[in-house]
Amino acid sequence: VNNTLASGYPSIALNCPGTNGITTAQIAQANASGYAVTSLPIAGGANRCTVRGINNSVQAVGDCEYPQADINLTRTTVWNTPNTAPLTLTLAVNSKNAGLAINNVGIALVARQDATGRTSYLTWLPSAGVLGIQLIVPPTGAVWAQAFSVADNSTVALNSTDSNQYSTGCIWAPATSNNPATISCLASIGGGKKNKLNALSQSGSYAAGTNVDSAQNLDAVVAPLL
Repeated sequence: VNNTLASGYPSIALNCPGTNGITTAQIAQANASGYAVTSLPIAGGANRCTVRGINNSVQAVGDCEYPQADINLTRTTVWNTPNTAPLTLTLAVNSKNAGLAINNVGIALVARQDATGRTSYLTWLPSAGVLGIQLIVPPTGAVWAQAFSVADNSTVALNSTDSNQYSTGCIWAPATSNNPATISCLASIGGGKKNKLNALSQSGSYAAGTNVDSAQNLDAVVAPLL
């Protein structure tokens, strides 16, 4: 669901089951008489697509499946409008990727899985092609990380896990023309060793999650981000 109202209601990204068991990616947009539903075009060579996010400009992100392809069985897919042919992302041989979210400037958060099943994350500006990719490097000491949200300032929220299985919420900021990418992790409070992010504000100014203190109390927390 996005935050731009049409006829008083937001637009909605849907995956609707068909009679053949294959889901159809769709966008529902409000008008004077209700909601009009548009099926998103399937990328050339794909047999089905899934939509996972929508922004305020009604750009949508997800992935399309290519069952006969030797590489990238799923590819990140961005629809700039509900009616236009999508853009897709092809990465290395024996890997697959899928779009998770899209911010209001059109940058997608992407999960990539290699041949061993290991997942990594990146951001992608589709209009720039492969030059629009920035890899998200987990913090030092992390053995696993999971990214879940991209804000309008292009920061990404993720949770990392160390070798002791302690989780920590982190914020990744992309590289700019003058500065390299950075990642900052939130310190636990109350003597605890575990915290986790669950939400990132659209602007990227705040993050929310949980913290476990030394007495194993679980508290909801909000952190302003500078």
